[in-house]
Amino acid sequence: MFIMKVTALGISLFLGACASAPMEMDTSTTPKTPIKGAIAEFSITSFDGRTLEGRLLLGATAEAFKLDGRLAEDVDIELRKVRECGTNKSLEYYQFDMVMQAPRPDEIVMVRPGYWYGINASFLLFGDKIKAPKPDCFEAELWVWSLERRSVVKHPLRAERTDKPRTAPAGSEGVP
Repeated sequence: MFIMKVTALGISLFLGACASAPMEMDTSTTPKTPIKGAIAEFSITSFDGRTLEGRLLLGATAEAFKLDGRLAEDVDIELRKVRECGTNKSLEYYQFDMVMQAPRPDEIVMVRPGYWYGINASFLLFGDKIKAPKPDCFEAELWVWSLERRSVVKHPLRAERTDKPRTAPAGSEGVP
């Protein structure tokens, strides 16, 4: 009986400490200032209502920065604030938590002023598990993170379905 009481007391104290202690990432070694002079271009190659695919180019104009050359989606590049086009209505979408091994030395890329680095990117956003209808158009922020976890760039993005013909806005019928 005494062991159960001590154990229950120990568990209560442990859980109480966990519940009251804020769970924060150690940011003492993570610089918070964004990279100066970083630029990005994202060219959409396709969006079928589920998956967004495109080419991402990153460049430097002022400050050099290091990247994990693999630029993994949802780790080094991510979409945030995904919403319906022309509104602030947030959309339900997939976000994946991934853990990757540290890059090998040959996978680290230094982007210096005047140089560019690019990859093909693919984001599975709206899959079968999401009950809401798949959007024909969405807007989001594309974020890219340096190897040191500094914000390289926050780029606005608008994606319209590429597998459907575009529809004319209401009231524009017969207008050339």
